[in-house]
Amino acid sequence: MSISTAAGIIAIRAPQWGSDPRISDMIELATMQTGDCFGDRKQLAIALRVLHMFAKEAIGGGNPGTGTTGGSGVAGSVRSEKEGDLARSYGLSASASNKNSSDLTSTAFGLELLELIDSTFFLPRTSYMAGCENGTNS
Repeated sequence: MSISTAAGIIAIRAPQWGSDPRISDMIELATMQTGDCFGDRKQLAIALRVLHMFAKEAIGGGNPGTGTTGGSGVAGSVRSEKEGDLARSYGLSASASNKNSSDLTSTAFGLELLELIDSTFFLPRTSYMAGCENGTNS
């Protein structure tokens, strides 16, 4: 595998997910969600977005390595937990509710994508960059 493609990066970073039967479709979906402003790092951005999606699925109880989904579908991390008469509350951090970071703060791959976004886009932005906020297509 080549590290110049999203599939190659996924195979290196998380080989257990590289064999998921949906990998091509997930890469296509992530490509549609990822702007062209990453330059030569676009494939890395796409791979991180796919890995983020797989990690969220795994957190929710699914098994991305076999292409199965499941779990509660709850978004966000456990914010509080009580042991007697089990009670959990879920929520997003303050930064996760920010439009600029959406749900990317809920996984390590999402945080890495946010770092890539921050290191890619420079201020001030010109009107040419207007369609590339948050590393997504507008």
